[in-house]
Amino acid sequence: MRAQSADSVVIGRHPAAIILVAVATGCSSTARSVDGTRVDTLETGRVIVANSVPPDVANLSFAEELRLGVALGEESNVFGNVGSLATRGDGTVFVADFITREISEFSPDGVFRRMVLRHGQGPDELRFRLGAVDLLWQPPDRLWIGDSPALMVLDSSGILERTSLDLSFSRWPARLDTLGFMYREALDLTGEAEHRWIEAYRVSADVSLTRVGERLPLESAEVRARVFRRGRAELREMHDVPMRSAVIWDVDPGGDLWVVRSGAYRIHRVTLAGDTVRTVELPLRPEPIRSAERERAAEDSPWSPAELPTHKPLIADLRVDREGWLWVRRTASGSDLPLVDVFNECGRHLGSAPVSLADHEPWLALGTARLLGVVRDELDVEYVVRLRLVRDDGGPVASAPCTF
Repeated sequence: MRAQSADSVVIGRHPAAIILVAVATGCSSTARSVDGTRVDTLETGRVIVANSVPPDVANLSFAEELRLGVALGEESNVFGNVGSLATRGDGTVFVADFITREISEFSPDGVFRRMVLRHGQGPDELRFRLGAVDLLWQPPDRLWIGDSPALMVLDSSGILERTSLDLSFSRWPARLDTLGFMYREALDLTGEAEHRWIEAYRVSADVSLTRVGERLPLESAEVRARVFRRGRAELREMHDVPMRSAVIWDVDPGGDLWVVRSGAYRIHRVTLAGDTVRTVELPLRPEPIRSAERERAAEDSPWSPAELPTHKPLIADLRVDREGWLWVRRTASGSDLPLVDVFNECGRHLGSAPVSLADHEPWLALGTARLLGVVRDELDVEYVVRLRLVRDDGGPVASAPCTF
């Protein structure tokens, strides 16, 4: 089984009937241009937003407006390894530190308030299994804590409850919409194939979770085992294809999914029924993988250089904020800072900005043109920062009302 092509996204209603969502051309019922953005409406009602080529130089930037953490000082303000973040609508920030194994709460202006939970065996303590937990905030007063395989929720009174959902064989953190539904990615490893799908759950008043609808297949990818020997024991470690194009997803506030295959800049808005209602394009081409890079990437894997992809992924990650804006983080190129592309709720490209947030660390799109994430200084000390998107003249970035 080969990985899917870089210009399609696997999405569908049933594992036995996976659908390839690709950009349709030549079958639009209407087509028009809005401020340089081509908008096609297909006969099915699907809207394709084809943005123009962005400028070579970023036209937006980020201004840091809040920094949590210090290099030296009170223990509560020194981060060892920030593994997860959550935030309330008022700007309160929750930080899970995997070194101290604590969950801390900070005020909107960055003042440490309290230790929410810490590692331990007591009634008000938490077992940090493998040193890691994941956080998710749900208005008005629930802090979800994924401590695999368990899922718990902490309410405003400080009561910690275990829920009905087992996190085994799933990727966490999950996502929440504004309609009272939670979405998680589950996976299954069968032979030399990894299958991923999305499940939706209704959140009840008693914090129990009930699955709704069918599983939505995301993608299937080939994996191979690398065998190690330690004494008489034989260990098998499963490896994905290095640098392959993978499917990335997030949830819109209204409950639709935004999915993209990282090798092509085509982002699809998909309902849980499997219908694609919008596609957002940015005409960027992926960078070829040089022979030396392919050889280095294949050294510690069961794959040969010839079996690796020919091009690098374009997209590293995707977030949707509470206003429906898309924040797409490109893969870093060389020593340059990666760019974040920003699209309004219609899918129109508002601009691009270099971002200093650390790779492979948690980051959140907050709404009101702001991000929350982790940065490191020259001594590799971590800080949590809130960034505000601004124009080159320092003014705020705003979006005009959608006209399509």
